[in-house]
Amino acid sequence: MANAKLVIEGEVVASNSYYGNDRNIYSSHLVRIDKVMRGQPASDTLEIILRGGTVGSTSTRITHYLSLGPKSSGVFFLNPLGTQHPAKLGRERLAYDVYSGLQGFIAYRAQPGRTVAAEPFHLYKSIEFDLYPLLGWTSGAAPVKHQPVPIRTQGSPIIDSIRPLEVTAGTRTTLSIYGHGFQNTVGSVIFADADYGGGNNLMACDSTDVQEWSDTLVKLWVPSAGPLPFLEGTAGTGPVTIQTSLSDSATSLDTLRVLFGIGNDRNIDTLLPLGVSRFVGLFDQDSYLANDTSGGYTFHLTNAFSGTDTAEAVFRQALRKWRCATGVNFKIGSDTSTNVANDDFFNIVRWDDQPDTLPTGVLALTTVSSRACNDFAEQAFLITDIDFTFGRNLPWNFDTTANVPSKVDFYSVALHEIGHAHGLNHVNDNADLMNYNLALGQRNVVLTTHA
Repeated sequence: MANAKLVIEGEVVASNSYYGNDRNIYSSHLVRIDKVMRGQPASDTLEIILRGGTVGSTSTRITHYLSLGPKSSGVFFLNPLGTQHPAKLGRERLAYDVYSGLQGFIAYRAQPGRTVAAEPFHLYKSIEFDLYPLLGWTSGAAPVKHQPVPIRTQGSPIIDSIRPLEVTAGTRTTLSIYGHGFQNTVGSVIFADADYGGGNNLMACDSTDVQEWSDTLVKLWVPSAGPLPFLEGTAGTGPVTIQTSLSDSATSLDTLRVLFGIGNDRNIDTLLPLGVSRFVGLFDQDSYLANDTSGGYTFHLTNAFSGTDTAEAVFRQALRKWRCATGVNFKIGSDTSTNVANDDFFNIVRWDDQPDTLPTGVLALTTVSSRACNDFAEQAFLITDIDFTFGRNLPWNFDTTANVPSKVDFYSVALHEIGHAHGLNHVNDNADLMNYNLALGQRNVVLTTHA
């Protein structure tokens, strides 16, 4: 609240992706304002612009970064974009960025009998009585606009079991859900969202993931990307919920364990996801569209990053650890003066110096660009550009052998981000290095192997 100039409750009513003046992909979201909690908006709608999206056959996804889509609703903490921001395409107009990225949006999520509010570190079970008072509203002063999903007393679905209980996401692994009352019209299957740590943070499958839907059995591929067009969420460990076409729902008593997820992308025209449309071995070098002349990916350290000897040494050790474990053809080339994460077929490792800085509270992120490829029996998206960005002004621990309670473990963060470059998404296991969050003094450096 203290760092956002405008705080509103609203809902995304329209979205589109396009190229900015810097040739990066941005997504513009038109938001209807329902309540104003701080500041004075110019009208009853506003524009939020975020990095990433899909334009034609080209896609950019950014780890640890907010993604919105039509009907995304909740509380937005906003600051105006600069007048010269490349996403504005030289046009004078008021547009906003979300302060602190993922942490600057409190999402409203429908659950049976209620609507909850969630952000990465907290769940508010009552919008009116838990969330509004924190934002300066008293209970009763502002009616809850988003009504909860009603509970049906008759004909509600029941889940008897789910099989298997251990799966991987984004790999065409089939999950079977047994029970009754599912209806014979395709509804949705909802998973714990690993991008938010699971719990009551949820993500839905896309209709293209569903293989079979009957009143007693649902079969689907476990997804690592949400519905088109903005692909929010990653299926993670937790219970599974069936939501029928009549908005009835039921949640499994069994817990589904998601061992890992391979990042997927979906082409808006063909609805075919990356990794599902042509999934090869997790660490098969041929699954990448090599962007250097030796059949792999060469990373260039920026002058500022290579000038920090301890950071460079730790990053090199993290890269060696992944190469020894997976055989991936990643290597380090010459230093570079290029210091902006662009979709330019040139892979860099950098600090978040101006003008390309991280959202407040984000330790690091990986920008992965991909392009559609039609050389196979099915269309696929293949990675063409990978850029790593680390927060410069953080209390880093550069020791690769021990953690420091009051510092952020750089070795853990570097291993995590290189995992994203392998195509891995987040998981809900707090001890796994691909968990979405790392606390001060925490150390996750073990590369887990799953058969």
